Amino acid sequence: MAITLNSGLDPPLRYGKLFRKYEYIDVDGYEFGLQGHPLIYAGTGEEDKFFWRPNPPTADGIQQKIADLHRVAEQVMHKGRKVNAGRILTPGYKCDSNLFGPIERQPFTVAEAERIYDYMAYELGYRVVLDDWEYLVQSRPADAPPNGPVPWVYEADFGDGVKMVKLGVRSMVLPADELIPRRQQLGNLAPDFSETIEEASQRFDDTVAMRRKDSSERVYYFGFAEHPTAFYWEVERGKLVGKSKPFGAVTTGEPLGNCGGFLGIMRHIQKRVAEGVPVKFVTPWELAQIYYESR
Repeated sequence: MAITLNSGLDPPLRYGKLFRKYEYIDVDGYEFGLQGHPLIYAGTGEEDKFFWRPNPPTADGIQQKIADLHRVAEQVMHKGRKVNAGRILTPGYKCDSNLFGPIERQPFTVAEAERIYDYMAYELGYRVVLDDWEYLVQSRPADAPPNGPVPWVYEADFGDGVKMVKLGVRSMVLPADELIPRRQQLGNLAPDFSETIEEASQRFDDTVAMRRKDSSERVYYFGFAEHPTAFYWEVERGKLVGKSKPFGAVTTGEPLGNCGGFLGIMRHIQKRVAEGVPVKFVTPWELAQIYYESR
């Protein structure tokens, strides 16, 4: 796949092949969604590289970005299957919101950014948001734990017909020897919402305990994110201006190190499954369908 489009910005944005090395959707039910963060994907060859630079920091800029991403996603087929069938949105509210303090690049409050993204996505048929938990503020349940994702599925209701299912996750799960230096490096510059394997494992156990005590029809879930590529690039005016290498990354296009964080939390979950904890592994769209059916 090679798609070039111009959203009124110069130069046009370029996309390369998305599925060269990892066949993510070979298993029935796997799905892709829109990712609103400005990023570079560094693939295994020159023909794989593509970038999406930051949108203008305006409501129109955000809406144009979502419209362009949607237009591209609707054209992507893989082995005869439509990749964007579930229409899942990972908006990246933080790219346009001032959670960490007002700056020119991020002019909106978190609530304002959430509303702008969700309204545009809703108009295009998206009904499920999967994103960092701390940016999901609309209709957040008052009785949810204050310092983490809401452990059950809920629907954000904007009061005028626009409703979006919200699935909050923490960022990466990392081994302690990788995450603790990162936290020390950040200091008080910004909160770090990633977890060690031990912290993620405890959150899983806490989620199970809450579900067992809850007699309601709430649909509980446990979610986390892992960054699958080794390099993230900052883009300004269509040019590379910097790069960072996540802890444990090896070479461009490879998973993070030995995927220690992912393997660690999955081993913990599998241990609990072996002990009798009922767990169903689902995609975001499947989880949303379970939620809709429970009401």
